[in-house]
Amino acid sequence: MNNKIKMYVDDLFKNAPKTRKSYELKEEMLSNINDKYNDLLDLGLDESEAYSRAVDNIGDINELIQDVRDYTKEEENYRKKSSIRTTIATMLYIMCPIPLLLFAESPEKLQILGIVILLVIVAIATGIFRYNNHDKPTSRINDELYEEFIQWKDRGSKKTPMEYRIRSIVGSLTLIVYFIVSFTYDNWDVSWIIFLIGVLVKNIVSAWFEHLEIKKSKA
Repeated sequence: MNNKIKMYVDDLFKNAPKTRKSYELKEEMLSNINDKYNDLLDLGLDESEAYSRAVDNIGDINELIQDVRDYTKEEENYRKKSSIRTTIATMLYIMCPIPLLLFAESPEKLQILGIVILLVIVAIATGIFRYNNHDKPTSRINDELYEEFIQWKDRGSKKTPMEYRIRSIVGSLTLIVYFIVSFTYDNWDVSWIIFLIGVLVKNIVSAWFEHLEIKKSKA
């Protein structure tokens, strides 16, 4: 009977977009129907009646699948735009030390101007990243239809609050150390390497927290 249920669910999703979200929804629905089917068997119903009652509770999912399809199109458009925004922001970060290098041997006022330009470039790049994240499409799947047969599971990999705080502190310290070293030793032409070190430290922090998460999941 489990094969019959699987064939029924496969038929429901035959016109659904081939995406991870559709796959997760399909697998959750299949699990949900099987659970209901087994519960009905435990109550004493025969296989045929238990199957009929289990699948009768689903209803029409065409609207739900259409919501998934619309979300998929919106997500594809976002990925294209996100790629361009990320490229521009990354290039700005890479180019931000250029004003300091250009004014390294200039009078103090021009050196300060170089710092201001650097901060402006960093602010623009950061703004692009923040806007890009804010513009990310959110699922508009009909919750009422969804709750008829399933409850979403959060399988996303998220940074812990502690990791966010540590990475934020590292970013702030990197900028502070950069200015202290640059003003103290007047070595603007090489001190930008501190930013690369800061990125390396952030990656080490992320790798450590990922290691802890994997270790925790295996425990």
